[in-house]
Amino acid sequence: KIYGAPEISERHRHRYEVNQKYLPTLSEHGLVISGLSPDGKFVEMVELPQSEHPWFLGCQFHPEYKSKPTEPHPLFVSYIAAALAHKHERDRSERQERTPVEPAETVGLAIPVGEPSPEIARVAHDAELEPAELQAEG
Repeated sequence: KIYGAPEISERHRHRYEVNQKYLPTLSEHGLVISGLSPDGKFVEMVELPQSEHPWFLGCQFHPEYKSKPTEPHPLFVSYIAAALAHKHERDRSERQERTPVEPAETVGLAIPVGEPSPEIARVAHDAELEPAELQAEG
């Protein structure tokens, strides 16, 4: 799914192998054997289903060899996207669990009016909030 292709080609050197006799047991317990060598003899990639882990992938190859600053490897892009989505979901659920507080004017606090600080603007952007919402929430 990450690559958008049924077959891929990656660069690596084999030093470690998965013992073939354990593949049925590993699969029975949830490990997905998602990539094999062209001859089908060697395990190249393993994953856990998203129901078990938001992003879990192990590989025998070196995605960093094909990654460039302006053209990152698909595995890196996918990992970062999954981490950001996980953080966003965690932050959203934490906001929903907060106990409402009294508005600032009822407790005598002053909230500065004007442009938000760069830090507040960045955090608000990451959390998909308006900066004013974040300033009001503290």
